[in-house]
Amino acid sequence: MARRFLNFRREFGVPRAYGIIATTRITDDRMLKLFAEATDREMRLGDLSARAKVQTVEAFISYLTKQARAIAKGRAVLLT
Repeated sequence: MARRFLNFRREFGVPRAYGIIATTRITDDRMLKLFAEATDREMRLGDLSARAKVQTVEAFISYLTKQARAIAKGRAVLLT
């Protein structure tokens, strides 16, 4: 499963991966705060540095990996 997400990052690149964070439903409050702060900084500054985007995408991939594992074990919180 983790390899699939790593392929996602390689195939779509950080800018595309970063772009879908805002449209993804986030169920973890800590991750939600992190992504909201990144979005807020981007709105204030007009853009984020490449490093900030990479860090945000890495956190996003980590979040997705944890969610996938939780779903596989039947423990995920799925919102409808």
